[in-house]
Amino acid sequence: MRRRLAGNGIDYKVKIAGTGAGTGRQGYDIGRLRKPEFIIYVHKKDFEKASYVINRPG
Repeated sequence: MRRRLAGNGIDYKVKIAGTGAGTGRQGYDIGRLRKPEFIIYVHKKDFEKASYVINRPG
């Protein structure tokens, strides 16, 4: 997605969320770990173009 957006001149920002790392009494709580979730933001004026670029085949 990032390559497609950049290749089409669309500015974007990426936020990483959902890692869920935490500590408990015994130290690192591996049971609370989750895969990170990447959220990509584009400017409102670029939304339709970004949607097309991301969803087109190939």
